[in-house]
Amino acid sequence: MALVTRGVQANTLMDSRRMRSAAAALICAAICRVGFAFDGVVLTAGRIETPYASATGVRLSLNLAAPEGASGRVQANSIDLGSKLGRYTSIDLRCARIQLGTAKLSCSGGRLAARGGLIDPLSFRGGAGLDIPHDVLAIDGSLPVAGGRAHLTGRIAAGNWSVRAKADGLDVPALRRLTTQWVSVPAEYSLSGRVDAIADIASRAQGIRVAATARTTALGLSNQAGTIAGQKVVADFTLTAVVDQRKADLQVEVRGRGGQLLIGPMLADFGPHPLDLRATGRLGGGTLELGTFHVDQRGVLDADGTARIVLGSASGERLGVDEARIRIARLEFPAAYTSFLQLPLAATEFGALQTTGRASALLEITHGQPMRLDVTLDDLDIDDPASRLDVDNLSGAIHWSAMGQSAPSFLSLNESRFYGLEIGATRLDFRLQGSAFRLTHETRIPVLDGAVVVRSLSGTGLGQPDATARFDASIEPISMPQLCRAFGWPEMQGSLSGRVPNMQYRDRTLTFGGDVVANVFDGTVRGANIRLIDPLGPWPQLQADVTARDLDLDLVTRTFPIGSITGQLNADLIGLQLFDWSPIAFDARLYTTPGDRSRHLISQKAVTSLAGVGGGGGLVTSALQSGVLRFFRTFHYDRIGLSCVLRNGVCRMSGVERAGPGSYYIVKGRGLPRIDIIGNEGLVNWSQLLSQTESAMRSGGVVVH
Repeated sequence: MALVTRGVQANTLMDSRRMRSAAAALICAAICRVGFAFDGVVLTAGRIETPYASATGVRLSLNLAAPEGASGRVQANSIDLGSKLGRYTSIDLRCARIQLGTAKLSCSGGRLAARGGLIDPLSFRGGAGLDIPHDVLAIDGSLPVAGGRAHLTGRIAAGNWSVRAKADGLDVPALRRLTTQWVSVPAEYSLSGRVDAIADIASRAQGIRVAATARTTALGLSNQAGTIAGQKVVADFTLTAVVDQRKADLQVEVRGRGGQLLIGPMLADFGPHPLDLRATGRLGGGTLELGTFHVDQRGVLDADGTARIVLGSASGERLGVDEARIRIARLEFPAAYTSFLQLPLAATEFGALQTTGRASALLEITHGQPMRLDVTLDDLDIDDPASRLDVDNLSGAIHWSAMGQSAPSFLSLNESRFYGLEIGATRLDFRLQGSAFRLTHETRIPVLDGAVVVRSLSGTGLGQPDATARFDASIEPISMPQLCRAFGWPEMQGSLSGRVPNMQYRDRTLTFGGDVVANVFDGTVRGANIRLIDPLGPWPQLQADVTARDLDLDLVTRTFPIGSITGQLNADLIGLQLFDWSPIAFDARLYTTPGDRSRHLISQKAVTSLAGVGGGGGLVTSALQSGVLRFFRTFHYDRIGLSCVLRNGVCRMSGVERAGPGSYYIVKGRGLPRIDIIGNEGLVNWSQLLSQTESAMRSGGVVVH
């Protein structure tokens, strides 16, 4: 006859060791006692406290009469595993097979379900064993987590615990939510992709120790500002960390093997240029202190240094570098141009340069502000496929300091080309300090067959809206035919020379301390009162007064196909105003130089061209094709004059003098046969006038039979 005990009630509060010892003793005594047998045991406790967890509403039930062996079930209303792992409710642990003894309890074929806490819902399958004398719990099993599955083995003791986790196919956004207690990624960043990982996590007296390796698959990363983005990043990570309540000491290794990463203007392509990064540091208090780091990206750069990075936070503090000392031992082109320069230059004319060469640099940042920059350039070649820029063997040392005296800087280059201008070997010596720069001595820059001699160059406020600059130079004679060929202009005779006096840039306006003078067409062209407003902005404006004296009309008309004219010409262009490089206002006058005693001849084509501008082209053409005029190729003239006052898109026309009501002389003839060109259009649309002038220049003139 067997005595069956249906239940034992234990509602008192006791610690874990006493509870487990009492339960084990009761079960063992019941099983081993001669003449008695238990079909099952039920233990309940209102609350159980342990060093690493607390539970409420605990119920333990054992089935000892099953043929296949003892089984059991543990239920609890709640269990609290601390701030990091969280609080679970509706806990239900079932053990298919239980081994009972005074020294050991074990569960195999176990299934654990719970809600809430770090992993919700929790669904664990595996086994566990309790070493009662040593108070050690061992677990082995697997559970779904973060969209993947993790296999766990662990050991939990009164003073510490350790877990080894191997996870496959974890969803990165879900993993981000899971690890928010340890690593908080600012809300403005979005993540995607999957990751495989192995992690050994252990609790020690100094904190939690983590040793983990991971590999990402098609990792995606972006922030709301669009300044940080990653696409299909394949990378291997190794992390060793010691974490406590306030900080985490880190050792990190990253190997980028595929995909692209954008950080501000920097673009890293890990396919052709794999990345190796190693760093040690401390994470805590919203900052990441990098005691050391080393970055080696094949074919791009080799850099190391220290840094303090402020992480973004919910309070509005944004990600940024607060302190840093970065040494770039090697920066290799062309990959460096693609990674660091091509995006900032993409919207400019230099977004597709071809480069070779090397550079190195040292950068120091204090309180978020650059304080020192040293750059060395070594045989850098730059080639623009559109032929706007071609720099050969650019070398130099650039030294900049925010405070204090900086070392001298220089740039040198061999023969180069800029917008068609051939520039000879040149060296510039200068100093940079704070937002100021200055050329240290006069520099001669060979240009084509002449030169630009820079007497002084200085400025302040570099990179700021209130930047200012001063420039003074002279131009040694440069052949106009060569200059015109370089710029793709009609070929002009003569040479360009003169002075660029005391040019200043202030308040986004470029001004000159004197007149700009050039010698061309055997005459003189002078620019006065020149103001260039917002030259680097979207709507540049130019104001100037331009005069030309004693221009050789024969040289001018050889350049521009309006027909042949001899003599000398003056020109006044007063009150010139350009908006976005298009004229909106001026008072212009072209006229024969007073006192000119040279021969005054004008060809049939020139007569037709000028008559077309004044509105009398048809009559002149008819006259030249009939009567005696058809036998003459050229005609003598007394004076030439044409004026245009431009306002609001309309040009008010006039000439040498009035010829009658509503008409004016453009060319006043002399001698026989006499030919006068009379204009009769007083108001002309500016666009129409340009079209008429262009048509006249394209015209082949009249054919006289």
